[in-house]
Amino acid sequence: MTERFAGPSKRMIAPPGGATQTVQYAPSREILDSKRIPLMEDQEEELSSQLIVLDEGTRARNREFKRRMDAVQQRQEVWNSRLQEEEEARDKEHDQVMLAVEDKFNEAVDGIWEKIDKDFRVFHEVHIPPHEERMTFLEKDFDHFVNVTVPKAIDECSEIIARKVVKAREYFEIENTKVLKREEKIVERFEKHVGRTVQGLEDEEATR
Repeated sequence: MTERFAGPSKRMIAPPGGATQTVQYAPSREILDSKRIPLMEDQEEELSSQLIVLDEGTRARNREFKRRMDAVQQRQEVWNSRLQEEEEARDKEHDQVMLAVEDKFNEAVDGIWEKIDKDFRVFHEVHIPPHEERMTFLEKDFDHFVNVTVPKAIDECSEIIARKVVKAREYFEIENTKVLKREEKIVERFEKHVGRTVQGLEDEEATR
């Protein structure tokens, strides 16, 4: 039996952060009198060769994985660019829609104010003047009655005129009351119309 060192051995190692390398290390002290030692050395060399093949396969898979990841990143960049373009188009379309809505709203408000002005003109130019003319006529008639008719009637017949004056005054009070009531109704309808118009504007503003 002969005591000696075995031949140099090889091993594949992969240091952290570095490439896989084949290194030699000192053999251990052994008793070499076995027939299996050459077989073991052959198997060790075969394993080292297989490790090289596995390392190359691993590198190839890593390269393929990197290629796929680069392709994924490239597609992601394309999608991000497309998403940004769509967001810009969306914001632009949103601004255009808001401008159109604002124009329509301003147009509607202008139309409402125009209608209000038209209704007011109708009241001031059509409905109110006849009543003002009638009130003016009644006032003139009353003044004529009091200042002309009554003194003349008194001169002609005091007692008869006195009774007529009383009746005429009663009639005038009745007519005047009717006129005042009609005037109140006109004013009331006008105020209601104004209230409904203002309420309509507030409701439309609230629902906008």
